[in-house]
Amino acid sequence: MNFSENHRIIVLTQREKEVLKAISYGYTTSEIAKELALSKHTVITYRKILFRKLNVLNAPLMVRRGFELGLLEYSDHQVSEMN
Repeated sequence: MNFSENHRIIVLTQREKEVLKAISYGYTTSEIAKELALSKHTVITYRKILFRKLNVLNAPLMVRRGFELGLLEYSDHQVSEMN
């Protein structure tokens, strides 16, 4: 990762943040779709967008990057509910 990638601003929509948070809880694509009242295809699209925006290749790295960038907070993970 180069200097500019470390210092670029990552902007996520509210829905992207919700999907990221659900992924961080370990929800599957089907579970996220059901919980957020979306189609599985829409969730897959959001996952692709998050991979691109966060510049990662898999979900564990996506979650890690989310924490590193302050998009996810550890306090969010002290409860078992997604919301």
